[in-house]
Amino acid sequence: MLKQAVISQAHALFRELEDHAYLENIEVTAMEALWARFDDGAAPELQRMREAAPFYRKQAWENGLKQLGVDNEELAAKLADTFPAERRKRPYIYEDTFEALRSLHTRYPLMLLTNGTPDLQKEKLFGVSGLSSYFTHIVISGEVGCGKPAPKIFEHCMELAGLSADACLMVGDNVLTDI
Repeated sequence: MLKQAVISQAHALFRELEDHAYLENIEVTAMEALWARFDDGAAPELQRMREAAPFYRKQAWENGLKQLGVDNEELAAKLADTFPAERRKRPYIYEDTFEALRSLHTRYPLMLLTNGTPDLQKEKLFGVSGLSSYFTHIVISGEVGCGKPAPKIFEHCMELAGLSADACLMVGDNVLTDI
């Protein structure tokens, strides 16, 4: 119940953030904002989020607890600090990821295109040993200024690779945010 309450409150607060439109454009989610540091990236919006994120996190937890009838600011602060640390201990990668990458890497140059803040995406990518070594280029929407599925970010990737669209294949894990 707490999980759903915090998710609900995080989404509501996320929509109210000053830089919501920018964050949505680079496909940062309300849940990622609960643990991203926003300490990488030149965009002024990311720099402002570095300041706003601690308040956002605490408020999401506080509002989630209140939704369940618990009014405890100290507990909310503790949960807001604990969640990012605990989330970092649990990287997620599909079971057959490395098998697929090994197979593809021997036949094709690979590029990783991911949405989100530079700090969090790098943390996810470099937190899984050996994952980054399969990719010639790593493109993060927060460094480009727009995210998938915007044509501009795919054009940026093709330019980096020196390829035209008919020479590329895009593989994703979410039809709504990838295509």
